[in-house]
Amino acid sequence: MWCYGGGRRYLIVNAIWDVKRNGIYGAIYDIDLERLQAYLEQLDERDISYIKTLEDDREIAEELAQCIECEYCDRTTELFDTEEELWAYVKTIRG
Repeated sequence: MWCYGGGRRYLIVNAIWDVKRNGIYGAIYDIDLERLQAYLEQLDERDISYIKTLEDDREIAEELAQCIECEYCDRTTELFDTEEELWAYVKTIRG
């Protein structure tokens, strides 16, 4: 899932179930498309080399969401009972 964060900034979120605590949290990647080069070292350039040629921001955000690995997230959310609650929280984050 992803969320528009203002300008050309996107919050990419992987929803993760925490079985032990019986809830869900989000691993958040804060991507500024104007500074995308700063993130290339964290990503596999083989997977994202074609992104530079796309012109639609939403399409770029969706492609980024497909290739970012969990270990590179900028932060995580608190634990929520449902994915709907997680998504409602993520939509409140703005740049």
